[in-house]
Amino acid sequence: MTFSEKVKNELASIENKKECCWKAQAYGMLLFGKNCSEEAISLHTVNKKIADLYADLLVSLTGCIASVTEVGQETKEEKALYIVEIDDPDDRREVLRFFGCGTSTKHFEESIIERDCCLHTFLRGAFLSCASITDPNKEYHLEFVIGDANLAALLCDLLNKIGLSSGSTVRKSSRIVYLKESENIEDLLTFMGAVKSSLELMNIKILKDVRNKVNRVTNCETANIEKTVAASSMQVKSIEWIMTHKGLDYLPEELKTVAQLRLENPELSLSELCEISGLGLSRSGMNHRLKKIIEIADHLKIKM
Repeated sequence: MTFSEKVKNELASIENKKECCWKAQAYGMLLFGKNCSEEAISLHTVNKKIADLYADLLVSLTGCIASVTEVGQETKEEKALYIVEIDDPDDRREVLRFFGCGTSTKHFEESIIERDCCLHTFLRGAFLSCASITDPNKEYHLEFVIGDANLAALLCDLLNKIGLSSGSTVRKSSRIVYLKESENIEDLLTFMGAVKSSLELMNIKILKDVRNKVNRVTNCETANIEKTVAASSMQVKSIEWIMTHKGLDYLPEELKTVAQLRLENPELSLSELCEISGLGLSRSGMNHRLKKIIEIADHLKIKM
């Protein structure tokens, strides 16, 4: 089950305590469904629970019968589509009258969401009808796919009203209202009542942050190890060249001691060499002496 499906199942399972909230939720589903006019009232969804919920709400609130039709999948990968429709023209007019829609969605009945509790359930209904969330393990993206420009503008205003920063764009013939920031998505899920899903999103975000931090530290440590190995290899090659052509006694005593230390411990970092040397050298002091040995080797190579 996808994260988006989990969210919708959680939202569709919430029991509203007040009739006004049920009405607001049904209103959100009605306006943001596939069709909302005298010619057609319908909602398309791949979630059977949402289809049954919408049909039940229309019957219980308005007394109008809504049919639920299952359209079979063509391949195993595709999910069945459930279409909720009000077939009778008189019933469609009654539903529109009940919600104060007139003959189109251009008129928005603000009185239905005057109470804060009803705004919560209205947005829940809108989400159930036309929204989805990308897997948060991949990216943070929630979007509403809306067929009407007025409704898209209305939704943006409502999201801004509750302090959520939304964006909008056009995709083919639909308007897309979206949220990108994880905090905004978490806040909207909580606002609509999907508390469990919001907490799951937070946990996913924490795990991703920890994973990314571990990866950064690991990458940094790997880079440091590779750098240490490369530097040590160059130092050992220079020391061995001097040993072969001049002998270690050619080096001043302070450099000879460091050279022997490096030959015996090629895997150690500069800091670790300082710790075991007993010379009281700082990291920069050890690095300076090893660089001096490399310079001597390079100078001898030129002369020879």
